[in-house]
Amino acid sequence: MDGITAGFLKLKELVGEARVFKLEDQYTMVGIRKLSCREKSKIVDQVLDEVYKYGDNFNLTILLLGEDGLENVKDGLGEDITQELVAKLEKS
Repeated sequence: MDGITAGFLKLKELVGEARVFKLEDQYTMVGIRKLSCREKSKIVDQVLDEVYKYGDNFNLTILLLGEDGLENVKDGLGEDITQELVAKLEKS
């Protein structure tokens, strides 16, 4: 397991629906659920704690958006690699 995959799993566990995008060496994790600011802060901390178990340096952004929010920003996030991560998890 690597940090990005571990973070994706944690985000999915915490919010239900999650996606991961990659643009060059920049990863963006998107959790899709309406949350309060306090909930968002706690979720980001938990995801980062999980990611940093696998290394000290990740070029990572975590976005927590409502359902419409992803549609507004996804074009600039790069390639959606969510299915690649899911397939990788199913193999292990």
